[in-house]
Amino acid sequence: MAAAPAAAPAVAPSTDIPDTFTFSATECIIEAGSTYEVPVPLTDHPDGCFLIYKWNEKVGGATHFTVHTDAGRMLLDEVNHQSNGRLHVSQASRLTLRWDNSSAWLNALTVAYEVKVVSDRGVQNTLRARLLHASRAGPLSLVEQCLDRGVPVESVDDSGYTPLMLAVLSQQRATAELLLSRGAATSASDRRGNTPLHLASLQRAPAVVVQLLLEAKAEALARNEEGMAAAHIAAFTGGAEALGLLLAASPGSADSRDAHGNTPLHLAASAGHASVLAALLEPAGARAAGRNARGDSPLSCAVGAGHTEVVAALLAAGALDPPTEAEAAAAQAQAMANGGGGEAAAVAAGDELARCVTRAAAGARREAATHREIALLLLGFGEAEADGAACVRGLRAAPPTSLGGLLVAACGAGAKLPVLRLLQADASPDSAAGGRTALSAAAEHGHAATVSLLMRRGAVVAEGAAAGAAGGGGGTAVGSVAGGEGAMAAAVRAGHTPAVRALVGAHHEGREGRDALLLAAAAGRTGMALVLLESGVPVDARDERGRGALHHAAASGHTMTVLALLRKGCSPAALDDDGTSAAHAAVLAGYKETALAMLRAAPPDDALALLSSSSPAKSV
Repeated sequence: MAAAPAAAPAVAPSTDIPDTFTFSATECIIEAGSTYEVPVPLTDHPDGCFLIYKWNEKVGGATHFTVHTDAGRMLLDEVNHQSNGRLHVSQASRLTLRWDNSSAWLNALTVAYEVKVVSDRGVQNTLRARLLHASRAGPLSLVEQCLDRGVPVESVDDSGYTPLMLAVLSQQRATAELLLSRGAATSASDRRGNTPLHLASLQRAPAVVVQLLLEAKAEALARNEEGMAAAHIAAFTGGAEALGLLLAASPGSADSRDAHGNTPLHLAASAGHASVLAALLEPAGARAAGRNARGDSPLSCAVGAGHTEVVAALLAAGALDPPTEAEAAAAQAQAMANGGGGEAAAVAAGDELARCVTRAAAGARREAATHREIALLLLGFGEAEADGAACVRGLRAAPPTSLGGLLVAACGAGAKLPVLRLLQADASPDSAAGGRTALSAAAEHGHAATVSLLMRRGAVVAEGAAAGAAGGGGGTAVGSVAGGEGAMAAAVRAGHTPAVRALVGAHHEGREGRDALLLAAAAGRTGMALVLLESGVPVDARDERGRGALHHAAASGHTMTVLALLRKGCSPAALDDDGTSAAHAAVLAGYKETALAMLRAAPPDDALALLSSSSPAKSV
């Protein structure tokens, strides 16, 4: 394992010498025939400095101005009414600035001046700051100018970033090329041990930038303080192209582990980046990564984070295939290396499917839709007896309150294997979640086999399913919860005849058959009603208010269903407990055409009975 590279040495100013200070700024009057001098000591700047001056004569008279060193070396000699400039001074301990008015006879001069001394180090610091800023934001010409003036290419800012790092972070490809051509080190690291290659992966820099660094001999296996190589970071951020380049440059990166025992595959799975899985799975498959220091495999990382697409990809890649003897031994050795001891080694060689099922079920308890999807995906994995046993163990280790919601979801999806395994783990067949029972979820989506399975396991079919179908009161619907739709009503409304048959079962003459017929009539499901009648459901079945199928169909205005029921022997003269006929119910509900159709289709005696009755049928 490569050691984390040492941080690049910072080039920073000494803190005991000021970079810039104002030596003097004032106004003076120079009488005629005299001179005025300003001495400037330079003992604090033995390595050289810059003298920055600015002055003007307020009246506008010309003045002889000179600057010389303590050794008599003349640096400036001019006659002007104002002046400003910068002089570089070296090998001097003192300067003297002189304004000469000795040649004047009468006129005094008034001179306002300002003198500053800037150390060479201060100038370099200014240029260094410009280089760092230009490396991040441009322009490229300023970067080149600063380098040409001698600014170190390995200068660093307060975060330890070199110009090359800043260019990589801001994806300045041309700047990075220039800096590399000037000798910028690809091995330099910031305060967290990140090299330019780490930072390129972190920012998901274009592949061309990563390729540029690799061509400059950047070390792909260099580690930061967290023990992460660039491939770890690329996998975590989802940089598929960068990761491909890194693995090609250093194939060992795929198996490298960070300080927490994570391979790049662990990190990609945790972050949910399915796009990078192909590059990581192709060499050795999903099991080769083993477990990290916490005992998690890439699959369990993806399950815990709720990444359904990644879980599916890992399963397809063989994440739950039985390990070979060599893989099992390697997993135990890795667990021991991570400090887990015998217990962790046992986990490493143990039941990965059960572990993942437990984790997904626990997440599903918090109403996380992705965790429910993952749990059903895992529960449907493998048809072997051992797979089923592992799923059941995992479910029994999960919070019991999570099983009901999973069963309802599985029944709604018609996932027979997950339903079976949930029931084997003691999930109640009467489980309810989201206003639906498992039975109503299966019935609503027409999963007749699932309905039959739940019925065999004792799912309760409550009384009063047809109550209220045509406006009446009553109890709770078949397989329903308070505020929810019953199983029979859901199946009838959706038109799932096989599911209705499964709910009725063998009880054609009982409550189940009656409820199905009345609901089908109220919903206008003519074909379903006929199938139920042909299977043995009594044609004169009635609800708690004495209303039969004909009443429910007529009160809902389903003329075709009414005519079909009449042909099957339903009596148009039958009255409910309030003395109301089916035709009367149709008129009261505003369906006069349905009542007329009943009169035309009814036998003459029944039609006369209807017309002679006191019901509103007379008004038709």
